Amino acid sequence: MKGKKNINIVVALLVAFVLIFLNGVYPFSFFSVGQSVNYKPNKELAQDYQDSIEQLEILSASGSTSNFVESRTEFILDKFNQNLFIDPGGTKIERVELEQLIADVREIRNLLIDLAFQEEYSELGDSFLQNAILQSLSLEVNISNINTKRFLSKKEIEISLHNLQVEFHSTLNLYKSFYEEYKSI
Repeated sequence: MKGKKNINIVVALLVAFVLIFLNGVYPFSFFSVGQSVNYKPNKELAQDYQDSIEQLEILSASGSTSNFVESRTEFILDKFNQNLFIDPGGTKIERVELEQLIADVREIRNLLIDLAFQEEYSELGDSFLQNAILQSLSLEVNISNINTKRFLSKKEIEISLHNLQVEFHSTLNLYKSFYEEYKSI
């Protein structure tokens, strides 16, 4: 009896250790309890991202919201304003936040596509807008990859989130360049 009890205790401790290990190393796995990861964005990139948002806000504040591009810019700015990529203290990310991020990127993409078909823009403006649309498609795929792959390590998730931060910033800058070109006409 005593031997079986010791074996049960050892097995229970081994299972607990494996689950704790999986939870720490593979935070989005099926066996992970919290299925979340803490992400702390790169400080310099976070500041640059925040600066780009503020620059676009200032640029768009001078426009009329009755104009189609101007009114869509407000919505796009709202979707780009992601605390995940700005908060220097870091953010706890769960699958729900990733799903919301995918929804935001889809909304950005749809707004950009709407803009592409509403007016004629300069060749340079068209180029910026097309690249922003393509970049938003890439963002959607990359977020989905993080969200659906169950056995990404914590390090792989952190690298992927950093890459998303860079892609979000790049997409924002493409839209900002489009908007600046639009305003200059």
